[in-house]
Amino acid sequence: MKIVPMTETVDTSSHSVVRPHRVSEQSVVYQNELPEDNEEVLRFDLPWDMVNIVGIRWADRLRVISDNDRLLMSVLPLPRPNLYEYDAPLYLSKRNGFVKSSELVIESDNVYTLLPKEFIPNWNAYDTVEYSYIHETEKDDRHIEAKHTNNSS
Repeated sequence: MKIVPMTETVDTSSHSVVRPHRVSEQSVVYQNELPEDNEEVLRFDLPWDMVNIVGIRWADRLRVISDNDRLLMSVLPLPRPNLYEYDAPLYLSKRNGFVKSSELVIESDNVYTLLPKEFIPNWNAYDTVEYSYIHETEKDDRHIEAKHTNNSS
């Protein structure tokens, strides 16, 4: 029996909490762009391994499609003509380090995005979210799906 080595691995799901945007929880690199707490947006901390596999880590922007209690996140188009797509900025935060650090490393630090509440009316600060890695198919490129954990199955 021949053993084939794995070339890429990823946790297929991860849990997190949606957070409000707080300047006290962001790098000083963003102080001019995001100078104060913003109650109109929610912060989604994306799973470290999933942003690597999907390619989000190396992008400046993220395509987010809202489908009620489910968000589809990708750097490539996902054909959902009946759903609204939001072009979201991406930010870095120090992985296992000082949250205000100005020394961010794109290859290893955490990635998050801020989404306006008006785009995702079914989401609130401190909601729990389950992130799932969705493999590519003939119809879709690989992407991340985020769902409220109380709606996941």
